[in-house]
Amino acid sequence: MTIGFSATLREGEIPLVIPVIAGNGETPVAALSGHDPAIKDAIARAMTVAGFHGEADRLLTLLTPVQNGLRLVTLAGIGPVETITPQSLRSLGGAIAHHLRAHKHGRADVILASLAGHKRNLVDMALDLAMGASLSGYSFHHHKTQANAASPLDLCFCLPDARLAHEAFPRLESLTRAVWLARDLTNEPANMLSPTGFAERCREMTRNGLVVDVLGETALKELAMGALLGVAQGSKEAPAVVVLEWKGSADAPVVLLGKGVTFDSGGLLPKGPEEMWDMKNDMAGAAAVVAVMGSLAERSVPVHAVGIIGLVENMPSGHALRPGDVIRSLSGKTIEVLHTDAEGRLVLADLITYAQQRYAPRALIDIATLTGAMTAVLGQEYAGLFSNNDSLAAQLSRAADSSGEKVWRLPLCDAFDKMLESSVADVQNITKQRMAGSATAAQFLSRFVNNVPWAHLDICGTAWRKDKDQYGVSGATGYGVLLLNDFFEQTIN
Repeated sequence: MTIGFSATLREGEIPLVIPVIAGNGETPVAALSGHDPAIKDAIARAMTVAGFHGEADRLLTLLTPVQNGLRLVTLAGIGPVETITPQSLRSLGGAIAHHLRAHKHGRADVILASLAGHKRNLVDMALDLAMGASLSGYSFHHHKTQANAASPLDLCFCLPDARLAHEAFPRLESLTRAVWLARDLTNEPANMLSPTGFAERCREMTRNGLVVDVLGETALKELAMGALLGVAQGSKEAPAVVVLEWKGSADAPVVLLGKGVTFDSGGLLPKGPEEMWDMKNDMAGAAAVVAVMGSLAERSVPVHAVGIIGLVENMPSGHALRPGDVIRSLSGKTIEVLHTDAEGRLVLADLITYAQQRYAPRALIDIATLTGAMTAVLGQEYAGLFSNNDSLAAQLSRAADSSGEKVWRLPLCDAFDKMLESSVADVQNITKQRMAGSATAAQFLSRFVNNVPWAHLDICGTAWRKDKDQYGVSGATGYGVLLLNDFFEQTIN
């Protein structure tokens, strides 16, 4: 896809796209100020006949008369003015791109004059539309012998301050590449992306000042990462921990922690067949962390960030953890493993301890497809946010609002903590009561956090979609990449 910005329309009878604010039927006509009156009359009649009022994501394409023929014009509904947000604009940008591809239109000029006067800056609105269009171009077809890649599309967004939009767009291109990387990693089949294979992909990212360190199985044993190694012991695939560091400032780092279970069978307490089909995606948190770190380095963002991902497979075998086993974590705390399919929290427990031992972080943020229970609570629209620090939680909530990757804060409390008390170890990895599954998982992680601001993002519902998202993409969403990038940028500002 090619995206550009211009102060004027391009020459030739290139199809036009005009965003229309709901309830303002004059916007498309005003956007064509200076054009042939016949075009404006045709648009006004078509809107009346079709009952088109600018409803969100509704598109209407018509042929309009020009001096020597006809010209395609697509009216793109943006909804009521009070509902316009960065996310709604990105959604509309994706819808426009899909519509043009579906109708075999390889080029279009998007006229933004109809949005002038809105409280948001027109340049920012153009950038949001452009990013939505960019994100819609993703497809995962690496293993198809006859790939159906997205059709080429050339979009030009026309606005007075085109130069400013052009100068700002490289940031969004970097973020789009980061989202695509996270999607690619998460969509990759488990036989194509083992823990070792994932670690090797990370090694290839050593550029732009990003430092990558891979800890193999021997190093993990020397460190005594017993919780992570316990999960890995049922698989023939060796585990790994990857540390990525971008030192864009001299401040103490914010450390991102990602769960990287490249395949989760559930261990000796296995998942059902249909539940297991998509379990290659249980490393979506690690994929997001890697993508964020690469983007921060690529854009030279002036922050000190560290990303640590724990890569394992959770498989059944004669060597696998058994229900009732007790393991010793890196922190020294012992854990009674009541359920082998509650393995992600074991991996994260050791990462949390390692991050605090190796660094003096000013904040810890872990991101993980941790609990299926989260989908029952928040569906696919929100990630669960748990935190021991109100300020950090507020920062993440602001970043969620600006990025469109939504979060909802949920509680931690002593009652949840008591539900994890074990009679044989310091803590058990699940509660025996069939309730508060997501909250007690977060509470378990909090046991390993010292006096450090910490937040846990449970992305089980948001990381993967069986249906298509607003960008027309199913499978991996790359959730967390935009949220965490906005978080880092806002901490600077």
